[in-house]
Amino acid sequence: MKFTTIAALVGVAATAEVEQVDEALMQESQQMEELCQDMGEIDESSLVEVEEGEDQEYRKKVRGSYQQHYKRSKKQIDAENHHILSTQSKCLNFVKKYRGHPKVCNWCKKARSPSVIWKWDPKDKVWYRFYDGKWHYWGPSKRGFTSVGWTWYKGYWHHNGWVFKYYRGYWYRFQGHKWVRYGATVPIKPTVPRGPKICRPFYMLKKWGFPSSLGVKSLPRCRVGSGRSATYYMWKSRSACKFLGGRLVYQKHRTCKVGRPHQWTRVTRCVQGPVLSKKGLNYKTGRSFRHTKDKRELILGGMKVGGCYKLRSFQHSKDYFSNVGTFAMNSPSSRINVWRIVKGIDGTRNSVTLKDRTNRYGLMLYSKDRARFYWNKYMNKKNSVFYVIKGLSGKGVSFMPVHKRGFFLRHQGGKTTAHKQIRVTKYDGKHTFKKAATWYPIKSKC
Repeated sequence: MKFTTIAALVGVAATAEVEQVDEALMQESQQMEELCQDMGEIDESSLVEVEEGEDQEYRKKVRGSYQQHYKRSKKQIDAENHHILSTQSKCLNFVKKYRGHPKVCNWCKKARSPSVIWKWDPKDKVWYRFYDGKWHYWGPSKRGFTSVGWTWYKGYWHHNGWVFKYYRGYWYRFQGHKWVRYGATVPIKPTVPRGPKICRPFYMLKKWGFPSSLGVKSLPRCRVGSGRSATYYMWKSRSACKFLGGRLVYQKHRTCKVGRPHQWTRVTRCVQGPVLSKKGLNYKTGRSFRHTKDKRELILGGMKVGGCYKLRSFQHSKDYFSNVGTFAMNSPSSRINVWRIVKGIDGTRNSVTLKDRTNRYGLMLYSKDRARFYWNKYMNKKNSVFYVIKGLSGKGVSFMPVHKRGFFLRHQGGKTTAHKQIRVTKYDGKHTFKKAATWYPIKSKC
């Protein structure tokens, strides 16, 4: 009986101890939730240790007041950073102390890796943000620049389209297709970057003469301003006068025997340089785009546009597409049988124009069905462009006028000169037509 009573008392004591332990854990869990309840609102992607009583004086890296840059006073930024750092420190210490706590372990296992990572610099009292594989300056406030005109985009600060970055203690601005060091600080409203000043020499009227008039004529002058404050310069050209901001006027010039002429002095006037370009940054590489010449070749019907070719007749191996007395013919003897394949002169896509190797004249349709060669200034764009398609005979090439679909260049067939003339005829589907409208291109020197 006594043993049973003692065992029951021990069991009750053990149960009470377990209940006390569970109650302590629940109380600690509640404390953790109270300490970390604001973490989601501020930034739960960063756990940075901070020393208590740390001096909150910031080394400014921007010119202007905190209110201008961050829409918050220095006192407000200090309070916000102190709250962030102290809360993170408490939560980090709690996690280290109670790393065996089930809720802590489960949260760490299930939580994803943060996409935004922060680092506090206790020396400079500023935040850094990690992206592109390295740390980047962010500023005293996690909010970043919040003044009008400043935005954060693709890893860089932007102001009115200009791109800025902070690197190794200095600000840089992308201008004129390259990064240029701006300085250790950047103002709230950076000035527009310009190129070097442009200066030109001019002759300015210094003193009026007093001639007695024998002969009078009007001469052009460039007048800047109006009234008594107007300044006169010798006339060079309209562009030079526009450079000075003046306009053309005519001044009477007198030839005299007595008196003295006008006195001129040579001066140099300068204007602001052009605004440098803000475009050209490759956000992937952080450098300017490399503009290389387009080396792609346009090949139509096996012929490179810009190259020179002989066009041998499909039917007669000795006949070539030639210029015979300005007429287009198949000829075995003409020496003018090399043609430059150029882009269609009317701009039609994938069309060509047949020009001579010197590019001085080309093939053009005239009359109803004739083809002839004309000098460039007499060529009609509409009648001088052709599509190059695969030869109607299954080999070589054939030429179809862009503005006469279903018609093809072909020779008449036969051995006489008249039968070898090139004409434009509608396709009839016959085998003789296919052979007469087909040529083999042979690469030649231009």
